[in-house]
Amino acid sequence: GGHVGSDPVVPRLEREALLSGHTGCVNCVSYSKEGGLLVSGSDDRSLMVWHPLEHSHLATIETPHTGNIFSAKFMPHSSNRLVVSSAADGRVVVSDISRGVAIKAGNPTHSGSCYKVRVEESQPSLILSCGEDGFLQAHDIRAGGEAPKVLYSARNAKAPPSTGAGDEGGWGSSRKTVCALDINPVQSHIVSLGGSDGVTRTLDLRMGSSQLG
Repeated sequence: GGHVGSDPVVPRLEREALLSGHTGCVNCVSYSKEGGLLVSGSDDRSLMVWHPLEHSHLATIETPHTGNIFSAKFMPHSSNRLVVSSAADGRVVVSDISRGVAIKAGNPTHSGSCYKVRVEESQPSLILSCGEDGFLQAHDIRAGGEAPKVLYSARNAKAPPSTGAGDEGGWGSSRKTVCALDINPVQSHIVSLGGSDGVTRTLDLRMGSSQLG
């Protein structure tokens, strides 16, 4: 019994830095590839970029998001100049840190919140996003105002085996949300999604929206 925090084998971590600046809950943090910079996104709809080891603030971007920011990532091969973010407004936004402004900010493409964005290392102009509407979308930032391509829809996904627990907590609900997303760093055509139905699905993008498991 007892709480994990009171366990004598749990080490006491020394606080390295307090990076204060947001005026709302911080929902996401992400390091640059080499670890020298950190970006944070918040309910205040701003992005902040930090030198975490130097305990210093580099930039603040007042994004055009109209809802809480849930995900933010440095764009590969941009010399840590570009950050992509997604938010409760269903939008995917690309911001330029050096200029402190958004440079790609179209209309919302997800109906409901956009929970995660990811960018594959070998295709830095291609952004993947997932959201409350159950879609996995691909956004090509070179395509101007072109609508994103829907790669996967949770609405068409095979339902998980019944647990016999009814429909409590959204399990087995007709409303299917894609809450989590990541790209395999070795095989970039492999993408995994986490759903509100309690299932993790792995997709091969070479096969369209074919489900591997």
